[in-house]
Amino acid sequence: MRETLNHIISQAIQEQQVMMASLSDGLTVFAYPATERIVIGLGLGRDEAHRANSTDLLKKRGRNMSRYGRWLPVSFIDGAIYVVCDLGVLDDAARDACVDDLVLAKELFS
Repeated sequence: MRETLNHIISQAIQEQQVMMASLSDGLTVFAYPATERIVIGLGLGRDEAHRANSTDLLKKRGRNMSRYGRWLPVSFIDGAIYVVCDLGVLDDAARDACVDDLVLAKELFS
């Protein structure tokens, strides 16, 4: 997952556009470059969104805000459901921490 995330973050920054990658468990990760900041998201596209419920995500997040508080559930108009996190300005240390954060986000979908 580290390679995948590093790749899409680098591509997003270089090309200044949203980059996405599918993970082996059916989840999708994206990197969104926003004026010297990076926002990442993890979730399910519209075809897989039936596997999650935004209310359940909010409840799980709310039960352990110290663990999941950085991740905000988002439902897109096409039916996709993601959790997103603003990583801020990304340096090498932040990139490494980002992978750990992504593991926490995956927990919200289990």
